[in-house]
Amino acid sequence: MLLRTKLLLFAVSSFLIGCASTFDVLHDSPANSEQLEQVIRHHISDTTFNHAHWGIHIENLSTGRTIFLKNEKRMFVPASNVKIPTTAAAYLELGPDFQFETRLYTDGEIRDSVLYGNLYVRSNGDPSLYTRLYDDHSEIFYDWARYLKALGIHEIKGNIVADASAFDEERIGFGWSHSGLDVWYSAPVGPLQWNENALDLVIIPPGSTNESAQIFLQKPTAFVTILDQTVISDTSATRIRVNRTYGTNEIVISGTIQAGADTLYRYPSIFNPELFYATVLTEHFEDAGIAVSVFPVAITDTTLVSEIREEALVLHTHFSPRLHELLKVLMKDSQNLYAETIPRVMAYQQNGFGTFDEGAKIVEAWLDSMGIAPESYRYRDGSGLSRFNLFSPSQFVTMLSYMYAHDLRDYWLESFPTAGVDGTLRLRMRGSSAENNVRAKTGTLSHKRGLSGYVQSASGDVYAFSFVINGYLTTASETDRITDSILAVIAAYEGH
Repeated sequence: MLLRTKLLLFAVSSFLIGCASTFDVLHDSPANSEQLEQVIRHHISDTTFNHAHWGIHIENLSTGRTIFLKNEKRMFVPASNVKIPTTAAAYLELGPDFQFETRLYTDGEIRDSVLYGNLYVRSNGDPSLYTRLYDDHSEIFYDWARYLKALGIHEIKGNIVADASAFDEERIGFGWSHSGLDVWYSAPVGPLQWNENALDLVIIPPGSTNESAQIFLQKPTAFVTILDQTVISDTSATRIRVNRTYGTNEIVISGTIQAGADTLYRYPSIFNPELFYATVLTEHFEDAGIAVSVFPVAITDTTLVSEIREEALVLHTHFSPRLHELLKVLMKDSQNLYAETIPRVMAYQQNGFGTFDEGAKIVEAWLDSMGIAPESYRYRDGSGLSRFNLFSPSQFVTMLSYMYAHDLRDYWLESFPTAGVDGTLRLRMRGSSAENNVRAKTGTLSHKRGLSGYVQSASGDVYAFSFVINGYLTTASETDRITDSILAVIAAYEGH
């Protein structure tokens, strides 16, 4: 009887002690890593995502302690989180001060203000000729025209030739969705790139149904044809479609435009970026007062142009902004064209010819040096548009940890979107402890979401994290609600 009483008292006291120390995951701030784990587990137990696949790895880089794991070694389609290995390899292989080069050269001679011969333009993929990095990127082409006129050239009796032989002719990534190829985010990649290989289309609705909409390009060019098939309505809301049939440069605008509605902006991609480049360059030269007698052309034959270049006269060389500035655009704005250019230019710099497959080998070699085994993932494009990319959350944390410890850390961190401040995170985590704290790369494809990066806790510890969610049927904002709440808890956490 005495033994039973002692056991009963022990059980009651243990229960009371347990109650006194019970942690309320909904209201209490975690005091230690165990309670922090409870909070994270509570957030991801949301029944909204019972059908989805979550992968999570959170690690305290300051202490080396792993905070939370869930399916951390499973393979996921990570969407634009693929830009993390692409950008890391770019910094490590090319360096933050690397610049793209574009050269104007000729196989002719200048006599009496006339260039008798062809004017060639060749680049190793400079993607920057757009308003992200220039106030007016047309000024670059006008500058080239002024330079040629300073050399005495006022007429070109020959072609303006796009020398597109620096890269191969694969213009889209492996496994890209065909349905999105006419949109700017799937613009074709190439060694010559202007206006991000897309168009800035403006649609101004009329004031009444008796008029047509004004439809024009912010940078006019004869390279494309625009067909207006829209219907103007007094009552129906604006619903339009902008399509470009693959293999053509005919832009068809259809649907309904409500009279008096706000101006619309659309950004369809173009087909044949090198000929687009040569055409627009010709138009700029003619506008600047340099007559061009023959139509623009594009050449991809490496043997032919290499023979021409041996005897050619270089007239001008243009250098892009530093790679660091371009990589900030790539990461913060999740710019796919920049990301697709990176593997190709790395291959070009190393081998003299840019292909994705050779560039991927360079990326994979750097991942190997980080401790990520070959064949343990699939890197199928540079941007993450491909549904054939496969990475695990732990592999992303390995990359993040490696780069955080590297001498290039400051450049690396500056390239990430910052929560509530800029890039693809500018509208997220505002008003929370994660605002202006979290630096992370987003990823979005249909039913796929990713977020990988860094957060600093209130105690000063830095955490690397990777969330990858596949197969969810709710909205992307629902996944953001959970990941962002977890990051806000970590940002406010005062433990270690």
